[in-house]
Amino acid sequence: KIFLRGANVAALSQDLAGITTESANSCIEQALEANLNLIRVKGHVTHPSFYDAADQAGMLVWQDMPLTGGYHRSVREQAMRQARELVDNFGHHPSIIVWCGHDSPDPIDTTRSAPSLIEQQKPTWARSVLDESIRRSLRRQDPSRPAIASSGTLPSLPRPQESNSHLWFGWHQGRAQDLATYLDQQPWAGKFVSAFGSYSVPEDLKINSEQWPIFDFSKLDIEDENVLDTLLKVFPPEMFSDFESWSAATRGQQAYLLKTQIEILRRRKYRPGGGFTFDSLFDPRYETTSGVIDQRGNFKPAYNAVSTACAETIIIADPFFDLIANEQRVATNVTAIHDGREPIEQALVTARLTIEDETHINKWEGNIEADAAKHIGRIEYAIPRDVESVNLILELESEEATAYNQYTYTK
Repeated sequence: KIFLRGANVAALSQDLAGITTESANSCIEQALEANLNLIRVKGHVTHPSFYDAADQAGMLVWQDMPLTGGYHRSVREQAMRQARELVDNFGHHPSIIVWCGHDSPDPIDTTRSAPSLIEQQKPTWARSVLDESIRRSLRRQDPSRPAIASSGTLPSLPRPQESNSHLWFGWHQGRAQDLATYLDQQPWAGKFVSAFGSYSVPEDLKINSEQWPIFDFSKLDIEDENVLDTLLKVFPPEMFSDFESWSAATRGQQAYLLKTQIEILRRRKYRPGGGFTFDSLFDPRYETTSGVIDQRGNFKPAYNAVSTACAETIIIADPFFDLIANEQRVATNVTAIHDGREPIEQALVTARLTIEDETHINKWEGNIEADAAKHIGRIEYAIPRDVESVNLILELESEEATAYNQYTYTK
């Protein structure tokens, strides 16, 4: 059993022939440095050198069929043939652990953070016929690996165990921390989350904004109009003084969202969560993307946030900022997540909660089991009305591992 910490990747290059062994190795190395153990090749098939590099590095691969969105009914026979050819050409790679028939077969509703379960129960030709046909072809050609019909599906018949949700809290609608409330109410929607995240503008992108907040949106070089509309809704330009502060806000929010939601998902390890792939490691097709690495290969702030949140051992607190604003109190559970195969003996966990100038210290000591999420303790304090800042620092110390985390609230 293994908890999967992964990322989606688009094509390594717009020119498939231009992908080299070096660029494939670089992708795998960047994923490993971010403490990931899974890459989802989203909606395409990449260069053979990528799979060779994954085999050598021990990186696990989720392989999609090259199908995204809607298709005409005439595509079914061709898709089934491509499924068989996909297995024939790449099935010998031990890095590939799962096949997926169709990425996002349903239209994307940007007014919802999560898809409608009722709508997904209704049969459609794409899900009920095309995707099931592809799944059968994949299973017949390769009975040794799991094959799922499509991505972006909530638990539903006929195979609720194959759920892999796309959850866009903090991007399509709501806030990043709303994911925790949703999963408390719909825990099986978090069994595996195969897409979540937000878009951000790269720091190197410069735009003439003399008439700010009016500027040429086409210069953002973004995937499509729906994504642009969402970006402008989440980050209204008129709320910022200039382009630089606006673009910095998109990068800061991306880092905060991924850190927050990865921690939420890891806290639910095996209850029932089995892992995730966030969107995305990088996408070289455009300037403004969901990638934590930009088109030029520069790391955005979200890359370091992901690397920290995906470390083998982390110490986290449940989201608590709303309680400060609404109820004048801090109330949060502290959890240690350890993905290592050996237990941690005699770990010391220290929590330092600073409210304005006053610091409260809590300490716990004990063992942390291998491959487990362990509840450490609870912190609860009253907060004065109109408090300006609250800072929580968590530290885990032991001979086997160390971890550090920090949460800062400002009014």
